Amino acid sequence: MTLPELFQKRFGARVRWASGVVIVLGGLLKMGVFLRTGGEFLLQVAGLERLFAAGFSPLANPDMGWPCLLFNSCLMLATVLTWQTTIQRVLSAKDARTGRQVYVRTIFFVARFLVPGIWGIAALATLAPEAVGADTLHAMPTWLAGF
Repeated sequence: MTLPELFQKRFGARVRWASGVVIVLGGLLKMGVFLRTGGEFLLQVAGLERLFAAGFSPLANPDMGWPCLLFNSCLMLATVLTWQTTIQRVLSAKDARTGRQVYVRTIFFVARFLVPGIWGIAALATLAPEAVGADTLHAMPTWLAGF
């Protein structure tokens, strides 16, 4: 039983919905921190920071291209199919139809990969090039700092 389900039994459907929103927002923020620190670490260790000068487009970058897109697509698919919390829900579903709906109706996976990318694209599109400088990883924090 998930925490929102427990809250629904105890306090009603409105509290379940509210707790679900808080859990999703907390998870998104937590994932953002892990992705950022992990990404910075890997870029520094692998020496890949030189690949990200004026934004990120794997097709425009001659060192990346279609192999990068294929790798990331496989990585995202593997994450969706093997993430422990989702597998737990699929395996505890009452029938196969409900288990399939867990995958079909879960938009969190899409949001997990698209929202940070869209934020970064928006920051790069609205900031002047001199405000971003060479380190495009800090475009979103720079944009938010302007408010």
